[in-house]
Amino acid sequence: MWYDSNMKTISQTLLEAMKASGMSDRQLGIVAGVNRLVLGRFKRGGHLRSDTIDALCEALNLELRPKQRD
Repeated sequence: MWYDSNMKTISQTLLEAMKASGMSDRQLGIVAGVNRLVLGRFKRGGHLRSDTIDALCEALNLELRPKQRD
């Protein structure tokens, strides 16, 4: 597997989308079905389970997909 240092991590992308959404942790938690405390821990550097990432992507209209190789 290769890694491009210019690529954003999933965490960076989620954090940017969360901020851009304008929703509070409480609002996003309700929409995504995720406890707001989990969102707060994530913002402070904690990890997310894959099902939580999926729920946040759905709520924030994001799609995880492999990057196309050149």
